Amino acid sequence: MTRYELYLAVHLVSAMVWLGAGFLMAVLGTRAWRARDPERCAALARDSEWLGLRLFVPSSLLVLVAAVLLMHEGGWRYDAAWVWPALVGFGLSTAFGVLVFGPGWARAVALAEHEGAGAPAFRAGLRRLLVVSWLDVGLLLAIVLLMVAKPTGDDAAVLALAAALPLAACSAGLALVRAGGTIQSGAAPAERV
Repeated sequence: MTRYELYLAVHLVSAMVWLGAGFLMAVLGTRAWRARDPERCAALARDSEWLGLRLFVPSSLLVLVAAVLLMHEGGWRYDAAWVWPALVGFGLSTAFGVLVFGPGWARAVALAEHEGAGAPAFRAGLRRLLVVSWLDVGLLLAIVLLMVAKPTGDDAAVLALAAALPLAACSAGLALVRAGGTIQSGAAPAERV
């Protein structure tokens, strides 16, 4: 196995863990929301907060480190049409993690413990986190598309599709969350998934 192959394996496995876990959490979060089950939503918030530092941060850092090593080992240029959009996407996803998910899940857990998972503030925060989760999944899918297709400046269709993926995923997430209604405090959960 060459160093390039090793770096590529680390990059791909880390990206699969990051994207797969993000997609799974978005799906499970949406299911919990749509089930209108406060305890299920509170458990999701606790799990999401726990996974942040233990899975999402390490896997995203491994993706970045392996990407830099791949760029140098493979002789890739940083001014390639697919590199800068992918780096911007990585930066945005990292910003979501630091500015939205980290404090958001911690706040959701605290609200669930002190005010209950049926509290309006908990519901509003969870809804916001779910929509941003779907946006982040779309962003990560766009990065994967760019990494696989490696478009040039002439590949407008691939670049346009990569730009559309985050918006499409966010729109789908918003529609799914809206269709789920709200969590009913003290009511029996209604499974609508």
